[in-house]
Amino acid sequence: MKGAIASVELYVFENAPPRTQAGRRLTLTIGAPVRDQGGAKGKEWSSRVVLADLHRPEVVRAMDSVSALAAAFALARRWLVALDAQGILVARESTGETPFVLGG
Repeated sequence: MKGAIASVELYVFENAPPRTQAGRRLTLTIGAPVRDQGGAKGKEWSSRVVLADLHRPEVVRAMDSVSALAAAFALARRWLVALDAQGILVARESTGETPFVLGG
């Protein structure tokens, strides 16, 4: 994604351990906050976040760049928590040995 400030490859596993297959690869990317031209009053900054292939890029808006970045991380965290709630493991590598926790 153009303007990415952070990007990480993740692997998801829908089956419970022991895992006999490599995980499905996804990429979580968060865009650097940018000042919007003509944005909504009080929401002049935006950041994009995507979890390819599960979630298309979404734009979050906030009053300042730090808040826009925090909102992007919060959205990404909600997506990952929702996967966990479905019993899907999100891991750092294709073997599923190290769970991925955003910010952890």
